[in-house]
Amino acid sequence: MPSSALPVGVIGVYPRSTRHLAQLLIEHPLADLAYLVAPPSICQTPLFADTPQYRLADRGDFSSHLSQALADAPSCAVLLLDLPLGLAAHWVPQLLPHHRIIDLSADYRFNSLAVYQQSYQIERQDHSTAINAVYGLPEWFGELMGAARLVGCPSSIATAGLLALTPLLKRGLTDPDRIILDVKRGDDRSRQTHQRAPALEMETIGGELIGSEIRVQVRSHSVPEPYGLLATLYTDLRDPGLVSEDLTTIYRATYRQASWIRVIPHGEPLSPLALSGTNICHLGVEVDTHTDRAVASVALDPYLKGKAGQAIQCLNRMQGWPEMTGLPQCSYR
Repeated sequence: MPSSALPVGVIGVYPRSTRHLAQLLIEHPLADLAYLVAPPSICQTPLFADTPQYRLADRGDFSSHLSQALADAPSCAVLLLDLPLGLAAHWVPQLLPHHRIIDLSADYRFNSLAVYQQSYQIERQDHSTAINAVYGLPEWFGELMGAARLVGCPSSIATAGLLALTPLLKRGLTDPDRIILDVKRGDDRSRQTHQRAPALEMETIGGELIGSEIRVQVRSHSVPEPYGLLATLYTDLRDPGLVSEDLTTIYRATYRQASWIRVIPHGEPLSPLALSGTNICHLGVEVDTHTDRAVASVALDPYLKGKAGQAIQCLNRMQGWPEMTGLPQCSYR
């Protein structure tokens, strides 16, 4: 690691996503994993043996030991936080004067605490911090990240939904009151996800992007397929003359400079398993001529493009580095 590498710390309680964050930073050519706070199953991994670390006894012990873990931390220019809901909001106001922060929880996805409280029923007082957070979807908010002190990463469901929906919204091609997102995710997180939370996230961020309200219905389902997320968006078109080739052209033009988005040819199937372990997102779109609806599908790895990989993508944008730096284009599993 070059001596000029950026020192970055990872503080996480969730073994799978925290491991991905730490591994991506170990392999990043411009960043140095300078500190790791994580469960023993992660810290004991030989790959992280030489990394300064604070080992958490267990998940239940995490909150009470975070103060000591932060006190022991070496100097880090950036901290990546992978914490339970509500915990980042307690610590970030204290950390921001000393570190730039990328938060992977839901705590800083919304600039409005009223929206956050509506979604998660948690009272907060850090409005002055939340109002300055940048939403961590680089394809649509990347230009704001260079000057940001705080980035709040999206949920994997909202990532897929907004990537599918926004090209239609920005061009006024869809009815903003009739949007349905069906999500199949290959682990147990779908059972844990409150269905209203990602819908409210999409409504809030999508509404901000076009300057008016939208309404979204989300249904997520757990399926046995591992490490994959497939989301299909259905929305009524305002122009009944559009055909599938038109929408494919629009999406390709929209994402022509998006490093990690691949708009696939009309009619080709999407396979989340083909993207396992990568930061790549496949996107396909077509017109259902029977109903005059646009149908846009997104496949991605929920732990890479949907979480840890996207956080590193945000780090790259914050630092002014090429967006693809240090991120996998083929599976490392």
